[in-house]
Amino acid sequence: MKKILITGSTGTVGSILRKELKHCKLFLLSRRKIESLSHNEIFIKSYNLQEKHWWRNIDNSIKFDLIIHLAEEVKNDSIDQESIIKAHIEFIQFSKIISKLVIYPITAYIYDKKQSSNSIAYTAIKRQVMWQFCNDKSVSLPILHPILDVGSGINIFIKLNYKYNFCNIFSSFNAFIFVLTKKDLGLFFNSKINPGISNVYSKHLMISDIFFVASNYNCKSLSKVFKFILSFFTFIPLVYLLVNGRNINNCFINDE
Repeated sequence: MKKILITGSTGTVGSILRKELKHCKLFLLSRRKIESLSHNEIFIKSYNLQEKHWWRNIDNSIKFDLIIHLAEEVKNDSIDQESIIKAHIEFIQFSKIISKLVIYPITAYIYDKKQSSNSIAYTAIKRQVMWQFCNDKSVSLPILHPILDVGSGINIFIKLNYKYNFCNIFSSFNAFIFVLTKKDLGLFFNSKINPGISNVYSKHLMISDIFFVASNYNCKSLSKVFKFILSFFTFIPLVYLLVNGRNINNCFINDE
């Protein structure tokens, strides 16, 4: 049975992986106590990322097949970026000693021109750690695109659109974004994972298709008015994404 350590295991991605990796022995590192553990899970108490050796409760005599490092500070523009970057780098260096491969997922925010102040700090941390290990053969840096069917991001708007809209209000939104499903996220972590930077997504979809509801009628004229109104609010990151989409054709990314 594979031994896998997951940090930040109570977050959205960590919760998905606990279900998708039930055939593995999972060591769950988290600041929050996990009450309901499955037979294949072991809880390990973690500490704040800014504490020295916040991972100190890990038994370094265990040799892991994989370490998935999801732990992050809450998005906050006032956090000490340098100390968090240092904490990540030190943990990944430690992880390379006790694991065959370390995975440090990157946010798709790194492609976006428009970000909130909190996301700017969060992305800056991710980017600095990514550059530190982008050529390391023991570290994988998958860029995870928005998960459509779970979480508190675009998924919330899909649910609201399905529940309350009488027409397809996004029918004129022709920008594209890369999206991911929790099933494909699980497939990725259950497949052979290569080191380096990669994009993890299921499909490249038009915004209108993401929000399309078959039982609603298309209202192109109303949708165009709605899009025009939203164009004045593209300083909001999610609105910018809906209106303009996301381009991942950056020269530093090796897309798979």
